[in-house]
Amino acid sequence: VSFNAGANEAGNFKSAAATSGFATPTYRNSQELTDDENFARFISKTFSPDGDNFEDLMILQYKLAANASLATVNIYNDEGKLVRQLLKNQTIGTNGNLTWDGVGENGEKAAVGIYVVLFEFFDLNGNTKRIKNTCVLARKLN
Repeated sequence: VSFNAGANEAGNFKSAAATSGFATPTYRNSQELTDDENFARFISKTFSPDGDNFEDLMILQYKLAANASLATVNIYNDEGKLVRQLLKNQTIGTNGNLTWDGVGENGEKAAVGIYVVLFEFFDLNGNTKRIKNTCVLARKLN
């Protein structure tokens, strides 16, 4: 689905992906297209850094339209406090993955909860972009 294409344009609507159960009520459409070539998204919105080898890392996948971009990636808790800085004005490729193991800047495990990941980048032409996403750090219940 493209929000910029007409509602009556052939091919603009498709069923949701099988991985979404063929439906996405109240969620972003799994087939949504964007005209923007830049994106940053999570492989999984939930991760549990408990060492069981299942979603132990938050994985942020990104794609940028411009070469030689500099990026800053910060992770904030639900109170807006900086928990971890993954990158600070570092050169990154046009696509790749960034990971977070659930450990804060202080070296301690971050608390269970919702986290905001702010991905900021700018290219050599002075273009800047900010992408904000949320993820959930979870732990098993005893």
